[in-house]
Amino acid sequence: MARKEHKKHVRELLAQAIVHKTLDMERARQVAIKRKLEEIAKIELVRRVQVKQHSSKLDFYISNLFIFHCRRKLIHIIINCINCM
Repeated sequence: MARKEHKKHVRELLAQAIVHKTLDMERARQVAIKRKLEEIAKIELVRRVQVKQHSSKLDFYISNLFIFHCRRKLIHIIINCINCM
């Protein structure tokens, strides 16, 4: 009788050990997934900032070109008016 109880106790301990090991492995898997997602989020943030900076520079150059073009056009109009007098 004591031997059966001992076997049952050993099986229960083994089952508990298996469950705890499985839970530890699952936690480790979730931590790895979380780290990977955080890494992807950081990479995406850097990419968005780079795109925004590039876009800002492009907008700056386009606006300056537009201003330059308008000034040139205005200068031509003034010169034409002066020549017409």
